[in-house]
Amino acid sequence: MKEPVNKFFDINRLPETAGQLVFYVSPSKALNGHSADKYFEYMKYFTFEGDEKIKEPEVGLNIVYGDTLYLYSDEQAANLKNKLLSKIVDHKNKFIKLLDENPQFIKKAVNFTTWNQLLFENKSFLDYFGKIKKLYQEDEKFQEFVKKDFEETGKRPDLDEYQMNFFLEEILVFYLTAKKQLSLHNDFTQGNEKWMLNCYPRKPLWSHIYLQQLNPFDLESEENKFENSYYDLENKILYDFDRLDLETIDFSEFS
Repeated sequence: MKEPVNKFFDINRLPETAGQLVFYVSPSKALNGHSADKYFEYMKYFTFEGDEKIKEPEVGLNIVYGDTLYLYSDEQAANLKNKLLSKIVDHKNKFIKLLDENPQFIKKAVNFTTWNQLLFENKSFLDYFGKIKKLYQEDEKFQEFVKKDFEETGKRPDLDEYQMNFFLEEILVFYLTAKKQLSLHNDFTQGNEKWMLNCYPRKPLWSHIYLQQLNPFDLESEENKFENSYYDLENKILYDFDRLDLETIDFSEFS
């Protein structure tokens, strides 16, 4: 029997094989909506202190900070660098402090990665990004979804090249992570992870869903149960893009 379209719920249990949860932090929100305290609570929700979604303790957490993603800006580079670095270092230190205060958690299971590290360690990223930009220029449907994302989340008055590149790079990283094309080292799982799950406190972007469903590079990661999935940390919903209809989905039903 075919599974219903646009019906999504929370995760009951994570796979019993080794894997990684990937939490993304926007530096611009690191002191409020994406604070260390909030992200620590999100982590606890998956553990024995929360809803016990982890049956076997083979799960690592990687917290990724979108530092260089925010360089798509006309703000003075030196000011932007200092502001971004201060926020992500503060966030990391606070999270480590929370781990120290809660020794029941395995400290080495939590790793911290910057956006720039992800791109630096993937020799094909610039090639992928060039192809995604070309696809965007040629695909009107793709353009429509990026515009829709901008109207819902954009900070600039217009969808300029900075904002367009921001969206395209963000969703490309999510896509490549899900397909296990990016290196996310974890001291606990040590490369043995079979699955990776992208997690962020909001619904998925329209353009992200479109890119995952289109799969323009024909990437497959059969061992990753979540290669076409995304977890909304805030609303506690696992979205399976294979069962999502972009034309009929109403995200307000899940908030």
